[in-house]
Amino acid sequence: MKNRIISLTVAFVMFLSLTIALPSGKTLSKNGSGKWVPINNGLYGGDVLSLASAPDGSVIYAGTRDGAFRSVNGGTYWVRIRKGYTNAFAVNPSNPKIVYMAGEDIFKSTDGGLTWKDLYANFSDVDSLAINPKNPNILYAGTWGEGVFKSTDGGMHWFRIRNGMPERNIFTVTIDPLNPNIIYVVPEGDVFKSTDGGDHWQPVMGLVECDILSIAIDPINPKVIYAVGGDMYKSTDGGILWDRINDDLPYKQFCCIAINPVNTKILYVGTEEGILKSTDGGQSWHLTNKGLTNTNVVNIVILPSDSHTIYVGTYGSGVFKSTNDGMHWHKVSSGFLYVTVNTITIDPRNARVLYAGVDEGIFKSEDGGLHWHKIGFPEYDVSCVKIIRSDTLVVYAISGERLYKSNDGGLHWHLLNFALVTAYTLAIDPLHHNIMYIGGPNGVFKSTDGGKHWQMPKDVTNNNTQNVFPMGGIDSLAINPKNPNIIYAGTWGKGVFKSTDGGMHWYEANNGIKRKFVTSLAIDNANPNVIYAGTDSGIYKSTNAGASWSESNDGLTNKNVNTVTINPSDTQIIYAGTNRGVFQSTDYGMHWHSFNNGLYGYVINTVAIDPKDHNVIYAGTYGGMIFKYVYPDTNPLIKITLQPNNPYMTVNGVKKEIDPGRGTKPVIIPKWSRTVVPIRAIVEALGGTISWDGKERKVTINFNDTVINLWIDNPKAKVNGETKWIDPNNHDVKPIIINDRTMLPLRFVAENLGCKVDWNGATRTITITYPTP
Repeated sequence: MKNRIISLTVAFVMFLSLTIALPSGKTLSKNGSGKWVPINNGLYGGDVLSLASAPDGSVIYAGTRDGAFRSVNGGTYWVRIRKGYTNAFAVNPSNPKIVYMAGEDIFKSTDGGLTWKDLYANFSDVDSLAINPKNPNILYAGTWGEGVFKSTDGGMHWFRIRNGMPERNIFTVTIDPLNPNIIYVVPEGDVFKSTDGGDHWQPVMGLVECDILSIAIDPINPKVIYAVGGDMYKSTDGGILWDRINDDLPYKQFCCIAINPVNTKILYVGTEEGILKSTDGGQSWHLTNKGLTNTNVVNIVILPSDSHTIYVGTYGSGVFKSTNDGMHWHKVSSGFLYVTVNTITIDPRNARVLYAGVDEGIFKSEDGGLHWHKIGFPEYDVSCVKIIRSDTLVVYAISGERLYKSNDGGLHWHLLNFALVTAYTLAIDPLHHNIMYIGGPNGVFKSTDGGKHWQMPKDVTNNNTQNVFPMGGIDSLAINPKNPNIIYAGTWGKGVFKSTDGGMHWYEANNGIKRKFVTSLAIDNANPNVIYAGTDSGIYKSTNAGASWSESNDGLTNKNVNTVTINPSDTQIIYAGTNRGVFQSTDYGMHWHSFNNGLYGYVINTVAIDPKDHNVIYAGTYGGMIFKYVYPDTNPLIKITLQPNNPYMTVNGVKKEIDPGRGTKPVIIPKWSRTVVPIRAIVEALGGTISWDGKERKVTINFNDTVINLWIDNPKAKVNGETKWIDPNNHDVKPIIINDRTMLPLRFVAENLGCKVDWNGATRTITITYPTP
């Protein structure tokens, strides 16, 4: 009986529409012939530079640093329509199919944003656009440093308009809706007015040096004008006299303003603290932030066709929407790919689990970056994420300069007790995980109890407890992997400091690197005397434990280095993330070359290498997304095909019986609407093994560095020790035995073995490929 049970064929359940792809490869290559590909499914948010809508709300436009986006379903989903920063839109009010878009140039669409034509204007860096509501062929463009330009033929030709207008950075252009000859522009915080369509300009004396950012004109009574910036102002006489209307408000920065087109007493103002609303023309205000998880609001659009519907753009979290006059907000950023990724951390025991610290919190992936989901964490700028190697459910993260801890893989977080410590970066002792160091504006602090309590450093010369870093700021920390009492700290403008006693005393280790802003430190784990420092002027290398440093910049064409990462299995290979993409060295930093195939020259904030497969590299960008690079794989491709009700499969074209001598076929389980497929032969064809524990009724699959444990009739399983639902959306799916054969769920197994699984409905064929081609 025991032998018969051990020989059970294991099968798994397949979702017929499932497609899962994960790369693999174990042989490191240096030829760099792979390609970076974006992996951002579910990773949405970002800085919104501009918002606009068609008059009937059928199309919404949003501009970011990484491109323009378009939504045709009220923001439910966004599609990117072009790359590059996008500062402004202007929609033709009489023909909303005609749309203008501006950034480094001006573009025009005549089909509602589906296609765009570059107008090749004779200027660049456009910050604002405005369209004459009564003659839509007349447009105005506010530029960055060149003043205002005007077109009278729908953007085909442009000319500069001066006559009193300074050639400065133009923040905004606003046109009187009833008399479009009256125009207001804001050059660098001042306000200028024209009453003749831009031919002549005069400064608005009541708003000189008031740091204005946005102007709104009452669409029913244009003599009522609002201007916001450092303060809020209102004029009731067409801009002659102005009254400040925020005297009783504690907020100091007002970014944008919008007026309800139906009831113009209702105003909305975006601030760094959220949205202020007034229902009495600015006499009184209240915050209306319910559901607004990011309060840094920089754009507001009220639909002309439905004044109850409002869209706001934020710095860091994309777009939010309200359909009830701002009483409640919900995020509408799906597909919105602009995210600043500050840090990427990979689970050292399960490399399919990644954390991305972004400018609005933390995203987590459990399938090697294919899909991401937001985890419960404060929506603030996350600069650092660290995982405890011995217990990967323990995660630390720095957000808003405060340290948080999770004991359950990021589901729940609590703030650690260090009221006196401001944190920018974190380093954890590789041998004693309760010992950790915080770097921040006041130097380095140490904890010996997992972050509950912190000790201040001492000056090496007089043994006094004080700030020993003259410039204070610490942006990077590195611990010697073989002697964790040796620590290095990268400072703002003072090079590198070193401690040899576990952070209690520090001294300068700056010969050759003094007065440098050190953004990143990396220690060679094979030879810890070798250290690399990324700085604002390139990469510096020390071969004597920091006693001296020398430049290591040959071939490094961009010297603003944000991160340095060493390949742990071959330390002659190093990656540098710069303001113009990734550079690679294959000779210990002696020479560098561009490593940007598919990366488009993004600013790179972080580079992380898969701890299990060093061929796989991740890069996090500023204002772009997360990219993944896979070296060309030298492992042979394995392709397996099966069909329902067919007892045979093919392995690389060779026909084999799935369950020799038993004739077991893939069949459909009606109550789950799933197809079950025998798996023992599949796992063994991949090179894995399966074992059965009759006492626990447990199946164990071993493949490469992945161990999966599943129990009969249990909807939960373990992957490398972490408990997971087999099917999070259907808790009825679980291992079952049919005719002495154990059936296991494909979605779960495939996502954790690194296969690509395809279903061809026409031929009813399942194709399993490993590794991913």
